[in-house]
Amino acid sequence: MSAPDRLAAARRVLRRERRRTVDEREAFAAFRAAVREVPAERERPQAGHRRQLPTGPGGPGLAGPGASTPSGGVATVLEAYEGTVMAVPHYEEEYGDTLAESLEVEFGREVAAGLLGHDRLTPGLKRAVLDSVDAAHAEREQFVEALDVEADSLRSSEDRLVAVLDELADLADEPTPDFGALDAVRARLGVLASACDAVADDRQATLREWQDRFDAPVGVPDLPRYLYADLDATYPVLATVADVGEHVTRLRRRVEREMAAPSRDDADA
Repeated sequence: MSAPDRLAAARRVLRRERRRTVDEREAFAAFRAAVREVPAERERPQAGHRRQLPTGPGGPGLAGPGASTPSGGVATVLEAYEGTVMAVPHYEEEYGDTLAESLEVEFGREVAAGLLGHDRLTPGLKRAVLDSVDAAHAEREQFVEALDVEADSLRSSEDRLVAVLDELADLADEPTPDFGALDAVRARLGVLASACDAVADDRQATLREWQDRFDAPVGVPDLPRYLYADLDATYPVLATVADVGEHVTRLRRRVEREMAAPSRDDADA
C-alpha cells in the first residue's frame, strides 16, 4: 500500500470511530434524560416474601432466559436503555450484547443486577443508574477529545510527509549535469531525511501525550492498536515515515553513486 493510501485508510477508520463514539455519547445523554423523568419509587416489602433475583448467562443476579420481566419504573428505564444506548446504528456490528450483558459492561454488576432484579426504581437505584450513566457519557466525551487529538496528529503528519514525497519526485527528475548539482541534491536529501525524523519524533511525542491525558480502552495499550489493528500497519504514520525515509535513502545512494563515477571529461581523456 502506498504512503498516501495508508494514511487515507487511517483517516477513514478514525472518522468511523469518532462518528460511533459521538452516537454513543448522545445515546447516553438521551438515556440520562429519560431516567431523570422516571419517578423514584419506595420499596414495599411484603411480609414473609423475598424476591429471588433471576440468574442467567451473566451470572447470579443477571437476567437470562426464563427470568421474570421487570415492571414499574424499572421497566420504563430498561425500555429507554434499549431505545437509546442499544439503538445506536452500529450496536449489533460492534457489540451484539444482550440487554443483561450490555448493562453489566456499561454500569457494572451491581447496578445491572439492581435493574434486572427489581420492579421498583428506588431512589438509591435511580441515583446509582444516573451516576453510571454520567460515567459512561464522560468516557465517550473524553474519547471524542482523544480522537480529535489523533485526527490533528494524523493530518499534520500526512501534510508533512506528502510534502517530502512531492519534493523527492522533483529531485528525482531534476537534471544534475555536474558534481556541484549532485552535491546540492545530496544536501537537500539530508534535509528531507531530517524532516522524516522530525515527523516520527513528533508522532511519538503525541502518542506519549495521549497516554498521559486519556484513559485507553480496557486492555488496550495505546490508541493506534485500538484504531488501526485491522489495517496493514498498526502504526500507519510511523510505517509511512519508514517508507518515505527509504525513498530518501535510495535517491541519496543513487546520487552518491553518480558523484563517485568518473566525469564525462575524465572518461574521454
